[in-house]
Amino acid sequence: MEAVKTPRLLLADDSITIQRVIELTFSGEDVQVVAVGDGDEAIARISAEPPDIILADIGMPRRSGYDVAAFVKNDPALAHIPVLLLAGAFEPVDQARADQVKCDGVLVKPFEPQQVVARVRELVNGTRAQTVAPRTDD
Repeated sequence: MEAVKTPRLLLADDSITIQRVIELTFSGEDVQVVAVGDGDEAIARISAEPPDIILADIGMPRRSGYDVAAFVKNDPALAHIPVLLLAGAFEPVDQARADQVKCDGVLVKPFEPQQVVARVRELVNGTRAQTVAPRTDD
């Protein structure tokens, strides 16, 4: 029996509060959270050890969540990694830009911890399932 690998979630958010909230949200889950404070750090971390899923804040200094998503989705070796953008309650989401960078969704803060867990599980499990060729019943 092969061991199931613990999914690694990379959180890129300049808010220490959000980092703590996400770490607490996943503390009871079988998910390893790695938190970084900005987009540059996220991109360096993604290149060094690609995570299974990324949560990236759209309002980070230097490189935003949009930049992180674009970096991931434009690299064929990384494009399979789901990227969820995080937006503040009063932060407008640029939907056209979110679509352009091919993110896998947007979560608006404050979010329900169980919603985040469910969404992450769905995307992590979904990406694993998609490695099998889809059936076509036309």
